[in-house]
Amino acid sequence: MEDIDKRGREAMMGDSLDLAVNNTVEIPTAAARMLACIPELYAQSKPINTVQLLDELHEAFWWGTELGSPEEELQTWQRLRARGWALEALRALTPEPPYGLYRLEIVLTTLLILSDTDREAMAAVPPETACPPLIEGLVTLLKAMKTRTQSRRGHFSDLQQEETLAAGSLVDYRQLGRLIRNSHTELPPAVHLAVLLLKRFTPEKLAGHIEDRQDIFFSDAVRKALAGDAPKFALLVNDVPFKFVCASMLRDIQVSNAAEGSVDTIRELLLQVAQTDHWQKWLLDFAQYPHPDTVAEQALSEALLYLTPAHWSAFVNAVELWTYAGTARPVANILAPFLHAMGNEKSADMWRFAFERWSKWDYDSSDSTKHLVAPSTCSFDFPVAVYYSLQPLDDTLAEEARLLECIATVEQKWFTDFSELVSYRNRLSSRLRLVQHGLTLRKSSPRRASWLPPPVKPDSDFAKVRYRFYDTSSRGG
Repeated sequence: MEDIDKRGREAMMGDSLDLAVNNTVEIPTAAARMLACIPELYAQSKPINTVQLLDELHEAFWWGTELGSPEEELQTWQRLRARGWALEALRALTPEPPYGLYRLEIVLTTLLILSDTDREAMAAVPPETACPPLIEGLVTLLKAMKTRTQSRRGHFSDLQQEETLAAGSLVDYRQLGRLIRNSHTELPPAVHLAVLLLKRFTPEKLAGHIEDRQDIFFSDAVRKALAGDAPKFALLVNDVPFKFVCASMLRDIQVSNAAEGSVDTIRELLLQVAQTDHWQKWLLDFAQYPHPDTVAEQALSEALLYLTPAHWSAFVNAVELWTYAGTARPVANILAPFLHAMGNEKSADMWRFAFERWSKWDYDSSDSTKHLVAPSTCSFDFPVAVYYSLQPLDDTLAEEARLLECIATVEQKWFTDFSELVSYRNRLSSRLRLVQHGLTLRKSSPRRASWLPPPVKPDSDFAKVRYRFYDTSSRGG
């Protein structure tokens, strides 16, 4: 033990890290051993064995005692002394070559592992310690990290890594969103703490490094290191993929469960992205499957108010247009406040965009393999109904009459089989329900309860049996 401590302290000589063992601080054996290995590691161009250092620190200071036992109290006291050494070492450290980065990595790793939480480790470093040499050392440590990310829980396969890099370089946010939601990336402990300290003391330097690095794996790992602080920090970073990975963590969180200010932060991120050529591709993931009462739903509703019809068109084209009832309400939740704030005239383009896409889609009428077994809801129930409500009354009434006539005479048309007949009739009924709801919306300002049309009911007992009718509103949330 004495030999190891001696060699460790000798290795720190020259950087003012020759700290005496006293009643306040004591260098951990694992750190001393690793410090003694620095000259050999440097000579062989080898990195610090981070896994070994982590395991030895955990074993010495966290494992093997029972809660509340004298042994646990002693271990806590030893941990505080070792943590004190790390703080003193960090204060005195000047990360100069050839051994500076090795020492910085060992000290940061020790401080992080001996702290209860990331936030405790970050807060333990006083502002006066964050002098220019240390800040430059932290930045250099980030630059020196050549591997994308490290994870003790497992690695992406080579194919997943290639797909993620390709999605990042091609700005394919839909593919990128799928991949990062299943990633297990994390930074080495020293780099992890370096990120936290840079964000606290010089966030502009961390932002600049992310912008220069252009590494989607690194961006994802930084997002995980910053945790709940990541989305707000992303406002400072001029890199849209980084903004994307940070916004993704909040997208589907319920507003009631989100941290205060989350909606404001995501709204501001959306407005920043809208000023770039990434907006349309961003929405292909961010807005594809909206969920009710989420941060993304409310942030989108607020952001659209400040944007142009070109941005609105991208939103309309990004939403998955299908017959799943669960998508209709969040789309209404996004667009009803938009309608009330903008008014009929200023918002008219939004409803036209939705109508044109919906009418062309026509409940998958162009796909002969898809059958509509009942009159159906769809993602655009609300915006299409609003479109009809704003058309000249005579035009809307004429469309209602045309659809009613087509439904009444459907048996007079030729179909290859009964399933085709039923699908055709149900598409007509699905269109009719939105025309009729548009007429309802004309009569009064829609309250939340009436944003969406009611379920279609069979017009007779015969129709209920003949066309195998059932309540489509029971499908989906």
